[in-house]
Amino acid sequence: MTPSDPSQQESNYFSDSFSDIPEALSPIFKMEDPNQRIDLSDLGQEITISGTTLSDYSISLVWLPAPKLRITFQANQNDINLHIGKVYYSSIPGYSDFEVLITQYRHEEIVTGNVYGSIKSQNPYSLDHIKFHLINFLDVHGQWVKNGAKSWAGRNILTWEGWKITLDQVENFKYLRDNLKGVGGFAITHVGKIEKINGESFSSEEACELLDILDYFFSFVRGIWSGTVLEVGFDTCGNKAWRRLEICDLDH
Repeated sequence: MTPSDPSQQESNYFSDSFSDIPEALSPIFKMEDPNQRIDLSDLGQEITISGTTLSDYSISLVWLPAPKLRITFQANQNDINLHIGKVYYSSIPGYSDFEVLITQYRHEEIVTGNVYGSIKSQNPYSLDHIKFHLINFLDVHGQWVKNGAKSWAGRNILTWEGWKITLDQVENFKYLRDNLKGVGGFAITHVGKIEKINGESFSSEEACELLDILDYFFSFVRGIWSGTVLEVGFDTCGNKAWRRLEICDLDH
């Protein structure tokens, strides 16, 4: 019998151990640098502001001087007549109504406004799980996760009242953390997943109640306001079925 090579045994051991590490949650919205604008224009092809429907618009999450949902569009569409400093009722098909405060005109053609309130899917849905994102959260070490050949100790799992909440540091957490110390501002540092422990589906109303509780929990843990943002719900087939855009209270 030929003795086995110790170095080969060690290699096999680490290979087997690495294969047992779970895959990290993938953020839906990934930031390469702090304060990077996040485009959200896939919400819908049209927006109605003050009764006028516009097809050429963009909506994004901007961070400075404070996080806001910002809408930009051409002022010359359908003879729309708006005024700086006024608030207008607005809507996107399939989502709840919201308000837009007009903040500026640029070159008398480009109009910019900030969203007041939340934009969320209008109809109740049965969801399999929800992904959410956390801003500027703590460096909390936990279980190992991996993405490709890279692994890091960044997973924490919470359970409460039949819910399971998985929270992962994003892969470039250390880079974002170090740069935030220099430039300040905001960055997505964690991605989370909400699901039922028993695997059952749940309603979007239940999800909103839990998300509100998590806002207070994460703020308590961090010691300053820190809630969930950019939540997306998925059905049992893995399709996007529900969304909520709501900027909670966030501190640096």
